[in-house]
Amino acid sequence: CAFDGAPPPAEEEPLINAMMVVRARGLEETGKNAELLERAEQWLRTLRAERNLMRVAAEARPAIDVLTQKGSHLNAGDHFPSTFAGQLAEANIRDGVWSKVENLTVALKQARLAGAQEALVRKEANLLAEVVARVPELPADRCVLDPDGEGLKLLPRGQQRALQTTFGGVYYYDSETRIATDVGEEPPPKSELGAVGTEGSRPCCAEWVRSRKCKGGR
Repeated sequence: CAFDGAPPPAEEEPLINAMMVVRARGLEETGKNAELLERAEQWLRTLRAERNLMRVAAEARPAIDVLTQKGSHLNAGDHFPSTFAGQLAEANIRDGVWSKVENLTVALKQARLAGAQEALVRKEANLLAEVVARVPELPADRCVLDPDGEGLKLLPRGQQRALQTTFGGVYYYDSETRIATDVGEEPPPKSELGAVGTEGSRPCCAEWVRSRKCKGGR
């Protein structure tokens, strides 16, 4: 697969048909068929993982513009951003976009496990890093402190952080099942947390933007 939406490789359909014929005739254990079937299954798993990764990455690319845009994302005629309804609509937009970023995180892990091409995985991993690095304000309910004191980490897809309203204790919950952990319970293992980087562009002050001269003389 060279890009999202590309036609399948010419070998895919004949290979699937051949595997079906071998299994339909009960020839799985004949000769080297078992080994060949396993190799074919692995190739198909890798192919599907790569295809899924490119599809998810294509859906996540527009998230860069939405998540890095400052100000309101509401269209003209929608609720005023300062109202409760406007803030709720704004949050729903960001949640929907951020879910695509989380899907990309999962697709990358699945692609690595399936043995996808390193160049493809590296390309889409760079996209994920760019999205996260350019977001002016990461969603607080999806971030935790690194267990080893190395800044922030992103929670796995579907998991969110919340505060207990009475005592302010932290707990985690699954956004799909709505099942929550006990207050004070440890976050997921570090191996399941996502990295958070920063944009590599050179920082500059307001004086430099205005006059192209550094106020500090540098």
